[in-house]
Amino acid sequence: MTKSQKKTLFNVSFWSAGLLYLWALFIFWMGPEWELAGMTYYAMGVLPALGGVVSLSFAIGLHVELHKDGD
Repeated sequence: MTKSQKKTLFNVSFWSAGLLYLWALFIFWMGPEWELAGMTYYAMGVLPALGGVVSLSFAIGLHVELHKDGD
C-alpha cells in the first residue's frame, strides 16, 4: 500500500470514528427520552460506539505506520 493510500485510509477511518462516536453520544443522550427498547438502544447506540473504537484503532495503527515510514 502506498503512502498516499495510507493517508487517505487514515483520514477516512479517523473521521468515520468521529462520526460514529457523535452518533452514539446522540443516541445515548436522546435514547431514554425517545424510550428506545433494549435491542434498539443497543443497535443504534452501542454498536456504532464499538465501530468507532475499531475505526479509531485502525486510524491509530495507520498513523503510527505513516510516521514510522517517514523516518
